[in-house]
Amino acid sequence: MSKLVFDDIPLFEGLLKDIFPRQTSADKVNHAQVETRIPVVIKKRPELINRPEFALKIIQVYETSEVRHGFMLLGLSITGKTTILSLLTEVLSEVPGRLTYRIVKMNPKAITDK
Repeated sequence: MSKLVFDDIPLFEGLLKDIFPRQTSADKVNHAQVETRIPVVIKKRPELINRPEFALKIIQVYETSEVRHGFMLLGLSITGKTTILSLLTEVLSEVPGRLTYRIVKMNPKAITDK
């Protein structure tokens, strides 16, 4: 559901019910290794409060990053976009068996096709 615009969720659920009438609901994907580390990483930052809504947004960004080659975080100032992305980067770096992640910001004007 994290890949859908909020207004499209009822349409998607209606399509699922039409195609799979016996299915009651779509199963939630479990990201146990990521979800268990979110509170640990948030606790390291005293300026943050561990709220379920905040953890959900981190998981949604993670799910989006798993299925997209690239994406943008859009929203008003001071809504947590940078914090969510930096927390996700830190969480993924702490998952055993994964590489260390880092954020690299690039100037799109510096990329040319020549």
